[in-house]
This record gives sequence, structure tokens and C-alpha cells, in this order.
Amino acid sequence: MNDDDLFEQTGDTFLCMIHPIMRDALHRQELSRLVAIEPLVTPSAVVALILGASWRERLLGLGLAMIKGGAAYVAPMIQSLRDPRGIAIVPACAALAVLGRSGIAIYPALLHQEFDHVVFDGEIAWAMEQMRRHIAAVFPVCSDPGRNSGQHFDDHIEVFRWLAGELNG
Repeated sequence: MNDDDLFEQTGDTFLCMIHPIMRDALHRQELSRLVAIEPLVTPSAVVALILGASWRERLLGLGLAMIKGGAAYVAPMIQSLRDPRGIAIVPACAALAVLGRSGIAIYPALLHQEFDHVVFDGEIAWAMEQMRRHIAAVFPVCSDPGRNSGQHFDDHIEVFRWLAGELNG
């Protein structure tokens, strides 16, 4: 499945991944479109989406990666943070947080990476701190929205836990 087919099949699903509200049936319905096409998307296509040129591709790639189990996509998720796309920063860190909390080792890969902590109003530094707090179970995670895109970290945690099959409904 190429990118055009993917966007045709998923419609505006990527929009529900900017400021997700899983309590909203519309968001769950939109994300279910992503779940439905997951078997048709190859792992290499998921990596290409995560590293894509636009935040739209990256959001869909992150969602597909979590549906596919996530562990194989840790390195591309971290690599995407080295070449950030504003709206995809918080979701990438939230996906990594869900994986880290489930026992998948993400810290070794993070230790050897350099990130621009100033770009997008420091959103990478903020999101990485929320990721660390979530993995270490130091609660509460900051309830304030991210500085650049106004995204709430916990909302993204909920989306990726749902896509990973950790939450019912």
C-alpha cells in the first residue's frame, strides 16, 4: 500500500491524532480505520511513515507501529525526534513512553542520540521529560499542554495504549 492509498483508506484519521480524545466515539471510530488497514501495511512502509517528511505521515506511522507491537519501531521513533515535525513530537514521545512502560528497552537507544531541545519552543525537551516520568511511574505527568502545539501528553498515552490493545473500548 502506497502513501496515497493509505491516506485514501484512513481519511482524516491523522487529524484525530493531533489532539485525541479517546472518550469520544468519533475518535475511536476514526482510529479503527487505521486498525483495519494495518495488515496491509508492511513494516518497511511503517518505518518510512515514521521518518516521513510530514507530520501527517508520522502520526499514521506511529499509530501503525503501535498496532504492530511497537518494539521493532523504537529506533525509527527516536530517529524521528532528531529531525522533528512539530505536531509529531509529543505523539512520538508518548508512543515511546507506552513501549518503555511495557518493558521494551528504549533508554539504551536514547543515550547515544542528540536532540535539539530548543526547536518548536522546547517541545522535545518537555515531551522527553513527560516520557521519562511515565516510564518511571513518577506521577502525575504534567497536565499542562506542550508549549508548541498544545498537545496533552496523557491523551496521546491513552491513544497509543488503545492502539496497542492495552485498553478496551
